[in-house]
Amino acid sequence: MGISPIFVTTNYQNMDQSSNDQLDELGLHFDNDARRALFETSKWARFIAVVIFIGCGLFLVFILFAGSRIISLFQNSFFTSLGESGVVFIVAAIAALLALVVATYYFLFNFSMKMKDGLLTENTGSINAGFASLKIYFIITTAIAILSLAAAVYEALVK
Repeated sequence: MGISPIFVTTNYQNMDQSSNDQLDELGLHFDNDARRALFETSKWARFIAVVIFIGCGLFLVFILFAGSRIISLFQNSFFTSLGESGVVFIVAAIAALLALVVATYYFLFNFSMKMKDGLLTENTGSINAGFASLKIYFIITTAIAILSLAAAVYEALVK
């Protein structure tokens, strides 16, 4: 089941012309199906990254507008014993997690842009940079998954 020609852009049609394919000259061989798959993957990666960036921005706006109410809820909970430092710790932890999410999805966005550019211009340096960004994205998400799994197992064992 192939991709409908309706979704193929005019820039992509230039990628099918492989008479002087620079990627082939350097030993990197992509057939048209592989190019199309990587091109579609770069589009979806950019879409996912942009949605996450928008979500993080909306979360930040929500925190800024509802910040005083959230802080008052934390002050009335078990963080009361920690005083001001507990609230500062919670705010710093939320900011660090938000920065981690944005940094992680920056690498996915970077993969998308580099891969698209590399496929359109047949530049192996750009394609390699795109794959390097994807590798870093997968390393970070794997580390987060392992830490989350370890925390869940710990919680299950403690109960």
